[in-house]
Amino acid sequence: MQQNYAVKLRQMAERVSTLKELVSQTKIRLNLLKESVLGQTTAASELVIIQDNRMGSSFRLLAYRYLLDGKQLEAKSDLTGKDSEKGTRSIYAGPALDGVHIITVEYVFRGHGFGVFSYLRGYRYRIRSSYRFKISVGTGTTIRVIPFERGSGITPLKQRLSVKYEKKVSTLSVKRDSKGRVKASGSKK
Repeated sequence: MQQNYAVKLRQMAERVSTLKELVSQTKIRLNLLKESVLGQTTAASELVIIQDNRMGSSFRLLAYRYLLDGKQLEAKSDLTGKDSEKGTRSIYAGPALDGVHIITVEYVFRGHGFGVFSYLRGYRYRIRSSYRFKISVGTGTTIRVIPFERGSGITPLKQRLSVKYEKKVSTLSVKRDSKGRVKASGSKK
C-alpha cells in the first residue's frame, strides 16, 4: 500500500515538473508572439551569443545552426576559407525576454588530414548540443558557445568533438537618448 502511494506521488511530481516546463515554454512563445504582432520588443534585457571555434586541426567546420527556444537564429552551410577557421563570430546580439531559455547548436565538421591521413577528409561528424540558462530583467547575458577537440591523439576522432558553454552576466543601466527612448549600457558583474 505504501509503495503504491510512493509511486503515485513520484508520478504526480513528474507531471507537475512537466507542466511547469510547458508553462515556461508557453510564456516564452506568448512573449515572442507579442513582440512579432506589436512589432516592438518588451524585453528589458540583452543577450549576446558568440561562437568561439576552438576545434583542433583534425577538423574543419562545414556547417552550423543556432536555435533559441526552438526558433532559428542563424544557419550557414558549405563553409570554406575564413568561415571554417578557428576564432569568434557573433551569432546574435539583441533584446531578450527574462526567464529560462534553451540554446541548441548543431555543427557539421569534416575530418582534415594530409599525406597518409588524407583519408580523414572523407569523414563527416555531426554534433548537437543544448544549453539551458536564465536571463533576469535588467541584465546583459553573454553566452559563448565553444566547439573544441578534447582528448589526445589516441582518442577516437568521433569522441574528440565536444561543445562547452561559458556564461557572463552584466547589469544594465538604463539611459535615454535625446528622443526619450531607452538606451541600455552594461557594467560587468
